[in-house]
Amino acid sequence: MSKLEWKESWSVGYNLLNEDHMVLIDIINRVKASQENNKPIDWVLQDLSDYVDLHFSREEEMMHIVGYSGFDEHVKEHRSFVEWLNTVKFSFNNNPQAKRYTADTVLDYLELWLKNHILHTDMNYKGKL
Repeated sequence: MSKLEWKESWSVGYNLLNEDHMVLIDIINRVKASQENNKPIDWVLQDLSDYVDLHFSREEEMMHIVGYSGFDEHVKEHRSFVEWLNTVKFSFNNNPQAKRYTADTVLDYLELWLKNHILHTDMNYKGKL
């Protein structure tokens, strides 16, 4: 699997938010590396929790301060991510079989999130925060 590299075209125009997005790209790359090396990814759920706690609150605060018109819809997407993450955590912690599928599930979801949310939805606030 190829490693994701940050592209300047992915910039949302705000260094802190770009740096947060780079953290997510790093998580994606580490999941890929773990899969390739057949290593467990027990760490990923905590890393994702830490990521969403920091990034979503930072991004939402910036949007709220400027009265960003797409705020409510954007927050709904964030909440959907949190719900997905909580479901994966529950399955991971309560079903031994789920651990075998967690890496694939997480990787698929994060790659879609990058494509659909960061590279599309987040671009809507570029230059507006």
